[in-house]
Order: sequence, then structure tokens, then C-alpha cells
Amino acid sequence: MDALSPTGPDRVGPYRLEGRLGAGGMGEVFLGRSPGGRQVAVKLIRREHAADPQFRRRFAREVEAARQVGGFHTAQVIDADPEAESPWLVTAYIPGRSLDEVVASDGPLASEAVGALGAGLAEGLAAIHVCGLVHRDLKPSNVIMSDDGPRIIDFGIARPVGASSLTSAGVVIGTFAFMSPEQVRADQAHAAGDVFSLGAVLAYAATGRGPFDAETIPAIVHRILNEAPELGEVSGTLRNTIEACLAKDPDDRPAASDLLTVLGPATGRPRASEASGTSGASEASGTSGASDVPAPEASSPPSPPSATLPLATQPTVKTPQTATPPGAPPPAPQGLGRRRVLGLAGGALALIGGGLIAATRLSGKDHGDEKPPTPLTNVPTARPLWQSRDIPTVSALTAHPDGVLCTGYEPEDSIRERTALWNLGAKGTIAWHLPLPDLAVIRSRGLGAGVVDQGTFYFGGSGPRYVSGSKKVPTQIVAVDLARGTRAWSAELDEPPRYVDAICGIKDGRLYATSTTTTWGPRPVLWAVEIASRRKVWQCETGYERKNLRRGASSTLIVPRFGGRVFHLASSHDAGQEAQLQAFDAAHSYIEGWKAALPEALGNVSDQPSLCAAENALIYASSSLVCLDPESGERLWTKEQPSGSYDGFSTPVAGADGSLVYVVSRIQDTAESGKRVTTLTLQALDPRSGKERWRSSVAAEIGSQEKPGPVNLLIDGSTLYVLVGQVVNMEYDEDSYIDGNNPVLHPFVWAVDAAGGTSRWKYVPPGPFNAAAGSGRLYVSTRDGVVALSAEGTSA
Repeated sequence: MDALSPTGPDRVGPYRLEGRLGAGGMGEVFLGRSPGGRQVAVKLIRREHAADPQFRRRFAREVEAARQVGGFHTAQVIDADPEAESPWLVTAYIPGRSLDEVVASDGPLASEAVGALGAGLAEGLAAIHVCGLVHRDLKPSNVIMSDDGPRIIDFGIARPVGASSLTSAGVVIGTFAFMSPEQVRADQAHAAGDVFSLGAVLAYAATGRGPFDAETIPAIVHRILNEAPELGEVSGTLRNTIEACLAKDPDDRPAASDLLTVLGPATGRPRASEASGTSGASEASGTSGASDVPAPEASSPPSPPSATLPLATQPTVKTPQTATPPGAPPPAPQGLGRRRVLGLAGGALALIGGGLIAATRLSGKDHGDEKPPTPLTNVPTARPLWQSRDIPTVSALTAHPDGVLCTGYEPEDSIRERTALWNLGAKGTIAWHLPLPDLAVIRSRGLGAGVVDQGTFYFGGSGPRYVSGSKKVPTQIVAVDLARGTRAWSAELDEPPRYVDAICGIKDGRLYATSTTTTWGPRPVLWAVEIASRRKVWQCETGYERKNLRRGASSTLIVPRFGGRVFHLASSHDAGQEAQLQAFDAAHSYIEGWKAALPEALGNVSDQPSLCAAENALIYASSSLVCLDPESGERLWTKEQPSGSYDGFSTPVAGADGSLVYVVSRIQDTAESGKRVTTLTLQALDPRSGKERWRSSVAAEIGSQEKPGPVNLLIDGSTLYVLVGQVVNMEYDEDSYIDGNNPVLHPFVWAVDAAGGTSRWKYVPPGPFNAAAGSGRLYVSTRDGVVALSAEGTSA
């Protein structure tokens, strides 16, 4: 322990500091005294991190999460003040030497002591895992051999904003000798990774060296990924248990709680004195939950390589898919079974002092039976119920209970076209056809041109040209009687160059819409139309100017079925610009609510507004998922995209009851054939907590230099539709997605059971497409016409 600096603090909150235990990238760790005289460890966060509001919020949330971790084998959180000028955290001070100090000084532990050590550490990990967290930095220096048993320290509390869950700017961080294969590969961490590290720690305690020790980091990485552990003379149940923990496949490892039945109840605790024959722990070795204490140089063993290794320098290893390589660890011993995998739901990377820990929130859902991605070729192909080629040009679709409405164009004469609306019935025949010659422009963002409510179809229409040579067509909401196919009424909104961009929904008798413009002058606006009075009752300019938005920017209103608010999302889809989200009172739309800045939207993922409303939660998708409280705008959780993913998350959708939200991520790799394989992973998440309920993956083999197109999601009843290569408005967008005669979208539809993630069918349209879903059917339009597909995937 070092003396306090003359220029440093001598008190943090009510705690008097007595010495400096260590320091790291996030702050310093001090030995302190509580007002009642108890010894504590005090972590003081550096000022540069304290200046970041997002860091403070994350710090506060993770402090509360850490308070939940109980058990006799972890350091307890005692106090914290995330709002202080320099945030601080106080944990229990645990006197004793670290495991690596004990082994370096006194040699390996006896088998009985290793078993008792394992039982204590397994109990500590189980306490961490049951709270939905992962330690991810379990190693000998983070295990304190206290008089009442081993304690796990360096339990992470916060992470710097911008760091991903396992990597930072393409860098793997940590102590490689005790990392799991998935952590080395920068995959997402689960509780099984901690179990692997536990096996490595027990091997070190029993043999005096790590099970994958080598002279260089690349050699260690290669051994972790490909070779069996070196366990020396360890034998019997202890050897079988360590080997099971060190299984390459996370699914083959036991759960921490299962290890207690094998290793415990212990007949004695592996205290430093019992394990090594020494009389006790020196004061200099006393530590805390911080693990920022440097071990004494004279007694420390050579440290296992700990470094920041660029991902590009990691050795490339081909993992066998069908056979176990010679020398691989045997299956888990009888009684341990397969590890019950916990699902991921948002991460928090924690750096306190010199240590780095990732605390990744988990769900209690069992994913032990999760399967590898299903090849798309193995998914059954759906047969259309019918196909219609009767409509010349379809620009957008809107499903309704008896069929589908098609907005499009038809020849007016030999030169000109006119807008029209067609209603295709249940058998694909035209029920009625409504020409709209005065509406030269119908804009549509989203999956349909409008909304259907109580037998009426509402859409946006306008026209920049003059009708009969004198009258300019206003921008308007048009209501069409669905049964008769006639115009019922219209409500004037504005004049061009403002056009209706999206009909966003109906709530409490009001229809909400957003605008777009083709010029640099007018700001986009929001409109509300009262259906009963058939008039505009509200107009609000957004904070964005058109000149600040590139083409394709979205401005939309999310209109939830529940609650008393609507939510405006303005997203530039341009590099370096934050998205903006604002709440409005639905009953009194002119009353503005909270505002929130969000990460920039990724227009190349989806041309859909990247926001959905679920039960008591708003979910925004970009390079990360962000959940906000709809009442306050406070961030509830953030989930980073999986390591190796590209183009961020898809547009999220929520189920009808709002209890689940669904999102897709994409990872691309190269197959042995040289073609690229894109894996789409669909996740179902609890919207309020971010916990994963299930996941399902499909792998599509595509061209060698190509990526599939943008991904959107639709949900109808119990069926989810993953739309790959769907375009928003066929009239405007189709040509921009075609490169000569080579389609770069690789379009397909993947239908999935929304309850459990089971694949139902696929459909491969002949080119870019639009889609709409309703009443157990999916409607797909391409240049070849419109097809109807049953949710069950078979023809009638």
C-alpha cells in the first residue's frame, strides 16, 4: 500500500482515506475507514469520465445491479455516490493474499483445498449469474484467500461510453491465459465464459501454471482455441470437473450452480494459512473488490501475458464442424450435464482501476438447446396462394382483412400516367379500381401507403402540378370507403412542396402523419387530423431543416396503442448526426414533452423509422439497441450489436400485446466455396429489461463480393416476417438497388414463429420487392406482379 499523495484527496464522502491500494484506467482505489471505524475499499472515478453524463447514468445503474450480488464469496458493495463531482464506490475490504501470491510463495494447493476453492468460487459466480451479470475477468489475482474462504473481487460497476461489450476499436482486452475461446474470439459473453475461467483458475491452483500457458500471446490463443488443457498430475473427479469447465463449446460446460453439487459441500475452506501452511495474510496483501492492488514484485510469479491484442493479429483458426480433434477435452463427466446457456440482453463493460471487467446482462431463459444457424436452403419454400399481374405498376401495399390495397400507376394516355388504387380480394381478383387523376404524387414511407381503420382506408396525396390548368392540388389526407371503393372525404393539410411522407397511425380518433419536401426551404412538419370533424387540428414544425438532411432521412411519429403519448423521431441517416426523439401529449398534441438524443441512424440497414413502441418501453435501433422509458425518456438499457455484425440492427417491431420486441442482426463470413455466408440472427427480447427470450438464426450463401440488402421486420399475429431486400417505395427505390443486370440485394423473406423462433418457410422473390402483412397472409409485390403467401407457407 502506498502513502496518500500530498495533492490527492484524504477523504471521499464520509470515508477517511488511509492509503492508496492501486490505480487503473478508470480511477484509483484507496484503503479507507468508515465513520464507525471499519476498513473499506474506496474507488474514485477519474474526472474525465465523471464529465460524461452517460457514464454517470451507466455507473449508477451498474452500482444498483452490483448491490444485488450476494453470497459469501464476493466483495459486497457498501456505498456509492454516482452524482458526486468525482463518482465513487465503496466495497468491503477483504484482507488476505491473492491466489497467485499464495501459489507463487507456497506452491500449488492440495487437491482437497482446490476442490474447496472451486466450491467457493462456484458459489460466488452463481451469485453473480443469478443477478443477470457476468464477471468475465476471473483469474488468480482476482481471487482473495481470506480467512473465511475465497472471495471473488474486481466485480465491474461501469463502462466508458462508446466501448463495446468485448472489444474497443477492434481490440481484445484482458488476461489471455484465463479467457474462454468465445472471449478470445471477441464473441458475446455468457455465464459459460466465467465457468471456463474458473476451470483455468482451478488448474492454476492445482499445478502452479495456467492450463494453456505459452511464451507468447498468439501461442496462448492458439492453445485455448485448439488444444487440450495441460493438467499435469491432477486426477479423479477434480480433473474431470476442470476438463468439463474447459470444454471448447460453451454448451458443454456445467453451470456454476451445478459445480456446487460436485465440489461441495466442502469439508474445509481453502484459507491462505490452510492452503500453504503460512500463519496468515500480510497487511500489504489486503485488498478489496477493486483488484487494483499490484502484487509484491518479490513474490509474484511471472504474470500471464495481459495485453491489448489487435483482432487483426490474432491467429486464424478453422474450427472443425463435425469431429472432435485429437487431444480435445472429453465430454462433461456424469452428473454435470450440459451447461444451461443464459441468453444475452444488453451489456455493460466495466473498467475500475487497472482491471477490466465486462458485466453483461443475462436473462433466465434457457438456451441450452440453441442450434447453429439453419442454412437457408434447408428452410421449406412457400408456395403462393395466388399471383396477380393485373396492375401495371405497384408502388406500395396495405393489407386489410379481406385482401390487399395496391397503390400504383396506370397509363392515362400514350404519354402520361395517373395514380390509381386497386383492391385485390382474397382470391387475387380486382374487387374495385379507383383512378386518382388529381393526385400526381403519393408518397409513402413504411411498408404501406396508408392505414385501414373501421372499414376506411386513409392515405396521403398531393400534387405539384395544376389540375384543369388553374388549381394547384393541395397536400391532403384522403379517406376511401373500403367496401365501395369510393372517396369518402379528404382533409387539406398544406401545399406542395410539402407532401405526406407517412401515415403513422390512429389514436383516440386522430390520424397522425408526417411530411417530406423536395426543396431546401420548408422544415418537415407533423400533422394530426381529427377523423370525426375531418379537419387538421394540429401542425408542428420539427427542429430539422431540409438542408441538414440528406435524401432518405426519416421523420415519423410512433403512435402506440397504449399510453397517452405519441413520439416523433427525426433521423438524418447521415454520418455524425444524432437522431432526435421527442414526446408529445396525444390528447393535446401541442404540449411538448421530453427530448432525447440518440445514436445516428443507419440508413443502409433500413429505410424504416428505427423505432418501435412496446409495453412501457421505446426501442430504438442503430449500431446499438437503446431502450427508453416512454414516460420520462430515461435510458433503461443499451445492447450492443454482436461482435462481427455489420450495418447495425434491423428495424425493431413489437408484438401485438407489447410483451416482446424483435430485432435482427447480421454477420458475414466466407465459406469454403469462396462465397460469402450471411447469418441473420432474430432475437426476441423483453422490452423493459432487454433480456433475451429466444433467438433463431438462418445462414444464406451469396456472391463472393456482395451483401444482402436492408432488413426490415413485419409481424402479423403469430408470424414474424424477416424481409431482406425489401424496398420502401418501388417507384422511387427499385432502380437504385440494381447494379446493371446483377441484383445486389439477394432478396428473400424468412417466416418465423413469433412465439418460439421456429422457422416456417422462405420465399425468394425475383427482385426487389415491397410487402405488407395482415389476416394470416403476406403480400409481396415486384415488377412481376403481386403474390399472396399464407402464414403457414402452403397453398390452399
